[in-house]
Amino acid sequence: MKQQSGVSSTSYRRRALTFRDAFLAGITPDDLTDIARAVVQRAKDGDLKAARLVLERFVGAQPLCEWPSVADVERAELFNGL
Repeated sequence: MKQQSGVSSTSYRRRALTFRDAFLAGITPDDLTDIARAVVQRAKDGDLKAARLVLERFVGAQPLCEWPSVADVERAELFNGL
């Protein structure tokens, strides 16, 4: 028999939404603009975490690199005359 924790997932979601609503009620679009400008400025000043945040949020996360298959390598070698 599985033991249940004290908080159900529905209760947790409801509580999280309440906290989110309270947070959003206390922040304005101007606040968000100021925050964005501050993060961009920190990125410009050399803060790598801020730069990564800006690039991931506005440019998009770096896609995962796939290793080429053997067929891709052989095709490239044939094409390049190796």
